[in-house]
Amino acid sequence: MLLLTSWLAEQFELSFHVEGFWTAVLGGLIISVVSWALNVVLPDND
Repeated sequence: MLLLTSWLAEQFELSFHVEGFWTAVLGGLIISVVSWALNVVLPDND
């Protein structure tokens, strides 16, 4: 998904770029861990 986002950003001349596959995988893992941590820490408003 990060590589696709990078490609789309390039098409619209936005400043977001991912260098390669493994960089995208690492970025995805970091985003997932941060998202999980915020989900644990912040209360759910149901």
